[in-house]
Amino acid sequence: MVISALLTGCAHPIIISPDEQKISSNLSSNDNREYTVGYYISPKDKALEVTTLGGGGDNVRYYPYRDIEKGYKAMLSNVFVSVTKLDSIDKSDSQLQNKIDLILTPKIITTSGSTGFFTWPPTNFSVDLTNTITSVDGKIISEPRAVGTGGASTSEKLSEHGIAGRRAIEDALLKSQVMLFNVELPQKKNSTNLVKSAKKESSDASILERLKSLKELKDSGLINEEEFKSKKKEIIESL
Repeated sequence: MVISALLTGCAHPIIISPDEQKISSNLSSNDNREYTVGYYISPKDKALEVTTLGGGGDNVRYYPYRDIEKGYKAMLSNVFVSVTKLDSIDKSDSQLQNKIDLILTPKIITTSGSTGFFTWPPTNFSVDLTNTITSVDGKIISEPRAVGTGGASTSEKLSEHGIAGRRAIEDALLKSQVMLFNVELPQKKNSTNLVKSAKKESSDASILERLKSLKELKDSGLINEEEFKSKKKEIIESL
């Protein structure tokens, strides 16, 4: 009975949430990229409990997507000018069509282990984080991938059972941050419209100025009514 109990490992719950302060304070640049992004973690992923190896023949269990979420949003906020949590990625959702330039969806694969024979918390941990970037219509733009690793000494893991996992998630997030700052992204759709709008406003201002000058010439008697109407027609037809 004793031998059977020793050989049958338990799955101990741990938390591997990253320290948000460490993510928020590790800025690669003060210049956020001018994109409004949304991130999406499905209810299924949030509810996903993963079991991996611990020490002493035992396992550990945790919720990687639930634990990473706050740190993931903090990391994205370091990179992009605006970050929104999405409840859906339905193409017909008005939230996507009107407010979002890009959608980011994390994919997480974890591994863990331990060099300890008599204690169960893991001494080593890895987090493989893929950030799938898509357009609002679902087209994949890029999938930057970062692998974070974390370790813990015996004394550390006894005071915080998930410390190796926390360090691995922090490492993966900070590596992802660098990648997202540098990944090539498409030109924003509304940037072309903004340029066109600016040009139109400039053109409208120029025409108004010309009409104003023309009226001043008429009022001062430098041109007659017929000349005024003719020139006014030319200016308006140039629109």
